Amino acid sequence: MNQSFSNQQTGRIGPADDQPEPHSGSGPLQRRIQAGQQAFERPIALDREASGVAIQYATVALLDGTVIGRLECDASLGQVVVGRGSLADIQVHDSFVHRAHSEIHWDTDVRAHVICHAGGSNPTFVNLQRVDKPTRLIDGARIRIGKTELIYRRVFYAGG
Repeated sequence: MNQSFSNQQTGRIGPADDQPEPHSGSGPLQRRIQAGQQAFERPIALDREASGVAIQYATVALLDGTVIGRLECDASLGQVVVGRGSLADIQVHDSFVHRAHSEIHWDTDVRAHVICHAGGSNPTFVNLQRVDKPTRLIDGARIRIGKTELIYRRVFYAGG
């Protein structure tokens, strides 16, 4: 289930350099990232849960708490595209966001999610700092793309 989102940040930013795209369904990484609040009631990592090992994942949410993406905390995550395009894994409905605005992946060396700006005229910011190189996301980090501000939360709990 995907929803339209209002802008959470004010200020003048130039329009995205591509045209709006009609919304259609969920992204290709549906088993690892699910949109809509109902999708987050149960962890995806069921095999780790059954073994009693701690389960970790992260969420990307709007400032009002609406979770729009869930990320596994391991290398199987691959590249996750954040944007407004129908092929984006985490969709943000904001005309100032590019179809593929940012990419998030799990870095096994630092054991954290890392965000990169995917290109375009409107930059990506993390905690008010422009993302010019891969940037590590920490719990509570504020991500701004276009006029929309998101919050990254790391979730950890013991399985079993």
